[in-house]
Amino acid sequence: MVIQQPTPEERLKILVPIVRFHIYSSYRLCTESVHTFDPKLNNTHLIECLASLIYLFDLDNTDSTTRWEIEAVNLLWNLGDSYTLTRFISLSKTSNHQFLKMAKDISFAYLRNNYNGIFNIFTKLPVLLQMVLASHLPLIRRNALRTMNNAYSSKNLTYPLSKLKSLLKFNNDEEALNECKYYGLKVDNGNIHFLRETFDHSVKLNTMKKLDLIDSSLRETEHPLLLLQCSWT
Repeated sequence: MVIQQPTPEERLKILVPIVRFHIYSSYRLCTESVHTFDPKLNNTHLIECLASLIYLFDLDNTDSTTRWEIEAVNLLWNLGDSYTLTRFISLSKTSNHQFLKMAKDISFAYLRNNYNGIFNIFTKLPVLLQMVLASHLPLIRRNALRTMNNAYSSKNLTYPLSKLKSLLKFNNDEEALNECKYYGLKVDNGNIHFLRETFDHSVKLNTMKKLDLIDSSLRETEHPLLLLQCSWT
């Protein structure tokens, strides 16, 4: 677009679907090998396009559902970033859209390590924003397990694996079990033994995985519309 020099309106029409495409690609191809899909390159392009869109929105103070969708994407993609949150709070005063409020509430919940609050809102988001937040679930889940391991640490008491699966939105008990084992937590007969000294802080962050909740929504969504229309309409 540097060579073609399109107008701001034309750039918006080009960049918005590109951002949605990169979000979709980030989720849909998250389990592919790096030889098939490079998440770092995809994320770099997504961040660049988001930055260009934010600049364009600020340039003419655009007020549209598309703008607020992208603003919510920007906040959730940069989850926990104080500058993005501060900017967003000032902007949200001009719009009372429910999904903007949800994005803000998720960001605050993340900063407070309120994993229960995050997942309560997560299920109510449109699928595009769910895919954005899915990229952060490995970190959110690790932080949640670490917090729970400290809070519920006991040699005598256990925590139901099925409850953890429901709380952190794992697809099934097996996924929840594997997550616990990955971070060194002992699970016996469907019950988790939380002990402070057992959590393995040295392992790398677990990988991103698909969610049945999102996959179900995608099956009911026409993909061209997902890329070309605001998900809030």
